[in-house]
Amino acid sequence: MNEVIEQEQIEIEENAETGEEKLKEQQKIKKFAETGIGGLFEDVEQRDLKQVIGKPIIIKDFKELPSQFGGTFCVILARLIDTDKDITFPVGSKILIGKLHALKDSDNIPVETTIIEKESKSGRMYQTFI
Repeated sequence: MNEVIEQEQIEIEENAETGEEKLKEQQKIKKFAETGIGGLFEDVEQRDLKQVIGKPIIIKDFKELPSQFGGTFCVILARLIDTDKDITFPVGSKILIGKLHALKDSDNIPVETTIIEKESKSGRMYQTFI
């Protein structure tokens, strides 16, 4: 009987050591929030481009990302002038992306602008800055 009790005691001690090792291992693993690595323009309301067209904004920054459809798109960080609120919204227009790069390359960001839709000579709609 003593042998059974002794064996159970050994198993309990081994399980406790294993549990302590697992706890130490878990303590080494950081949570994502603890890494200091942020997302893309965190804590900012996301909007659709259609909600921004025709409204005066200040473009504060943008990030160009690969599109799942090939090519690229940009996420713009902007401030709505009439609400004094930061927002983000995506754009895929080659015209807007080209102008964003031109603005950044010429050190003209932040910039106040309005995105408008225009009709091309061929009848297609496109977005541009004014």
